[in-house]
Amino acid sequence: MMDISTTLLGQMAIAWAVLCAVSSYFLARKKVRVPVLAAVLGLFMSLVPPFALVYMAVLAFLRPEPRPSQVSV
Repeated sequence: MMDISTTLLGQMAIAWAVLCAVSSYFLARKKVRVPVLAAVLGLFMSLVPPFALVYMAVLAFLRPEPRPSQVSV
């Protein structure tokens, strides 16, 4: 029988949460106005892995938000 250490399980959960938060931030950079908020939401969604995967899929398929141009003529 294979035993899983609770320490290892906790470390994997923390690594999953950080991975979800970072990938949510990078997916949301050009698609939402506040990408940090999207990263925090991704961190909380990582508590339930299927929700996190669906959240990142939604972020991936969002259309990029139009940005005001820096050069005005």
